[in-house]
Amino acid sequence: MNPAPYGLARPAWWQGLARLCVAEALKVFTTKLWWALLIPVAVIAGVIGFIGATIAGLPDVIAETGTTAPAVALTVPISMRQTTVFAVVLGVIGGAGEFRHKTITTTYLTGPTRGTVLAAKCVVYAGLGLLYGAATFACCALGALTRSGTDSFPSAADTLVIAAAGSAAVMVWCVLGVGLGMLISNQVAVLVSVLVYVLLLESLVGAILSIPRLGTGELTRYLPGAGSGSLQTDHAIRTFADSFGDEAFVAHQTTEGLVGDAGQLSWWAGGLLFAGYAAAAMAAGWLASQRRDIS
Repeated sequence: MNPAPYGLARPAWWQGLARLCVAEALKVFTTKLWWALLIPVAVIAGVIGFIGATIAGLPDVIAETGTTAPAVALTVPISMRQTTVFAVVLGVIGGAGEFRHKTITTTYLTGPTRGTVLAAKCVVYAGLGLLYGAATFACCALGALTRSGTDSFPSAADTLVIAAAGSAAVMVWCVLGVGLGMLISNQVAVLVSVLVYVLLLESLVGAILSIPRLGTGELTRYLPGAGSGSLQTDHAIRTFADSFGDEAFVAHQTTEGLVGDAGQLSWWAGGLLFAGYAAAAMAAGWLASQRRDIS
């Protein structure tokens, strides 16, 4: 059978993907969810940025350290970590929402393949993740600027690297949410599961693995949240600690215990690890979509 009847040429795969990306973006931006979740992201980041700059500018802190600490190096990744919760929720709803509203049948029928539909969702929600990351950085920086000007900022290059690393982690969380949503399809079930894991279960698993008698403490570095945390905080912690000169090593150890995870992976290793988790979730979502009956 001719796949292109009446002499019409079948569109190239990238043309089909582009059309699906436009359609997916319209679905997102014609609803209130994306900006409703962005409001708490902005507020939380702004408050954290303001508080961090306030603490760094206290006279007692400056007298103790001999310098105004670049608080933004820490408040940005802290803010990004809060944003990841909203990003993964957005991604989950983007993946599972169509099953809840019974629109997935139409979406699949209008797309070239089910894999192309998933790819379009990945592209659009990756962009939304970057948007959330950029908004987090902007609001956190604005909070710090409001309180202390540029005194609590590291160098421009370090600031950009920290912002980029944090935004990349937020983006991957959003894509991970899409994959899980497409895999499980039950929106309530996957939302509850993801939130329980992010807010509670990984910390509990990490605590159990860290029991000395078990000898499994090294495994905590390879959990999804730990990989994301390494990407977000590794360069930030080193930038913050280096500002203390001779006390840099002590500052690094102290800050890593407070903001990161002691003995965490480097930013690139953590980023690759976490991207692998997201890729696995997307692959599982693709396999599930191939076998799922949507009639």
